Amino acid sequence: MWINDHSWDWINEYGAGLAAIAAVVTGAVAVVALVQTVRDSKERSRPYVIAELRLIPYAASTLSLVVANRGQTAARDVRVTFDRPLTAAPFTSSSLVGRIGKRYSASIAHIAPGQEFGNSIRASGARGADAGDQLPEPLTVSVSYRRSALRR
Repeated sequence: MWINDHSWDWINEYGAGLAAIAAVVTGAVAVVALVQTVRDSKERSRPYVIAELRLIPYAASTLSLVVANRGQTAARDVRVTFDRPLTAAPFTSSSLVGRIGKRYSASIAHIAPGQEFGNSIRASGARGADAGDQLPEPLTVSVSYRRSALRR
């Protein structure tokens, strides 16, 4: 047998220290697991705001620019910005794209979970569309928001 009387003496002498080390390691693992659980919970319950282009069914050469909250909590102070100004020429306040620029020029106070804002626009190259009805290509849309009073 691998345990003899000498082995029991060693275990009796150092067992308390080994138990203390095991308790510290177990406590550290528990703290790491708790921190990870809190982080996962925050990530699952945060707002998730997206901007996307969608095809509009049964409408030729027309798209919809949609800003939506896919998260589980409200997004506050939502700001939608474009890498090119949509209020400058050739976009007028009466053109489709000019209206999008005007709509998102100010921040949106709240977007509830599942809520969407959609704007119709003409697809590039659509017949009968003037330059003010088409989005410039390429165009980058950025969305920023606050998920709480302090976190942006």
